[in-house]
Amino acid sequence: MDLLRLRYPQRIALAGLLFTLPAIIFFAIFFFYPMVQAFFMSLTDWSLLRPPRFVGLANYAGLFSDAVFRRSVAVTALYVAGVCGGAIPGALIFAVLLRSAHRLHAFFEAAYFLPTVVSLVVVSILWKFLLQRLGLVNLILGGLGVEPLAWLASSSWSQLAMIIVTVWRFFGYFIVLFLSGLAGIPREYEEAAAIDGAAPLQVFVKVTLPLLGPVLLLTLVVGVINAVQMFVPQYVVTRGGPADSTRVLVLLIYETAFRYLRMGEAAAMSIVLLQLLVLFTIAQFRLFGRAEPL
Repeated sequence: MDLLRLRYPQRIALAGLLFTLPAIIFFAIFFFYPMVQAFFMSLTDWSLLRPPRFVGLANYAGLFSDAVFRRSVAVTALYVAGVCGGAIPGALIFAVLLRSAHRLHAFFEAAYFLPTVVSLVVVSILWKFLLQRLGLVNLILGGLGVEPLAWLASSSWSQLAMIIVTVWRFFGYFIVLFLSGLAGIPREYEEAAAIDGAAPLQVFVKVTLPLLGPVLLLTLVVGVINAVQMFVPQYVVTRGGPADSTRVLVLLIYETAFRYLRMGEAAAMSIVLLQLLVLFTIAQFRLFGRAEPL
């Protein structure tokens, strides 16, 4: 092909393709190919102890009649709702407050972001010690006159504990996302609304929040995906207990594959999880992606 004979738009398109080709190759090798392999694996009965045997959709049919799988999906849904419901509104409030703290803005932003860069295994071990019956959390509660809580021995409290650990982990990351969105909102819009007599809360609800729509959508999508993929705190702190109350879907997939060696069933769970994530992400963009900032 003679590149000099190509028209300008064609040369731009070719240059763009060449620049994105390494990323495409990387995606094909490390993402697309493993997904295809996982799908074919999900159609087999393979335990690593014998050759795989084709069983069609039997693994998928078995999942929906499996009480453990259904409970794991319910635990995951509750966990994701708790993480996103706690982290996103809280991070938005803190980002708005940090925006007005001109002198200490950089310090607080770095302080809140620090847990995000710490190893998740280290974070989980730290929280495991903090949440012991004689740990620091219960000591603080005791000083406030509250009876010690069985954070790691009660089904309900252990679920809340995992949500708290994950919210603490990603809180600073969400704050940075919201701060970047707030930085792109001209102050003139908010000042004009205030001059027209709008109260600070009205300015936030009617002006700031609609303009943050794209960032809110991004944060929600990232939050859901990260929460669904999370399993390190549950594995390190509770091992999925007590009574399977913290056995999220990714932890169940891990145990099915590497503890019970049922690779076909684990692959089927992975494909179902992928489809749920794709459908949920599409639904989020359909519901919230069309909203235009005012």
